[in-house]
Amino acid sequence: MLRALSETLQVVEMVDAAIWGDHDPHRNMWPVICSLRDDLKLQTLVLDDVRAMNKGYEDPPGVLVARRRFWHGPQKIRSRLDVLADFECDGWDCENLHDWYEETIAHLELEVRQLNLDYSAYALNMSYEEYQDHKASEETDLQGLESKYSEYKARRAQAKEAMTRVEAL
Repeated sequence: MLRALSETLQVVEMVDAAIWGDHDPHRNMWPVICSLRDDLKLQTLVLDDVRAMNKGYEDPPGVLVARRRFWHGPQKIRSRLDVLADFECDGWDCENLHDWYEETIAHLELEVRQLNLDYSAYALNMSYEEYQDHKASEETDLQGLESKYSEYKARRAQAKEAMTRVEAL
């Protein structure tokens, strides 16, 4: 729809909008952001309470991409959409995943601690070898999640820095 109106559309207001798709919510939003940036010659762009959703997403409000954003002028619009696209639509207003990571890590840490305490609690359900495999798997999952969380925090800091830089223009 955006491409079909690319020659005449100069103002886009996305208010209380949800972008749905089959993938990760950020991936669903990415083509829309790129189309707004690349296909249109906008003079004004308003993004207010714009959320990305996917069919399997359990949180009804979705992932917030932008709230109360008003940009005027093609260069300002493009520079800000560049940042959103470069950081996979994890923008100024995105509700970040810190709480989810911290809760999930705490849950896995508890499981690993319980596994380290005593095999007898698991003896009825699995052999000792299965217990050791399960324990190793949980420890690997915990380390992997902690690594992803560290990467997420670093990427989020880069995105915030880029957003601050572009907003200062």
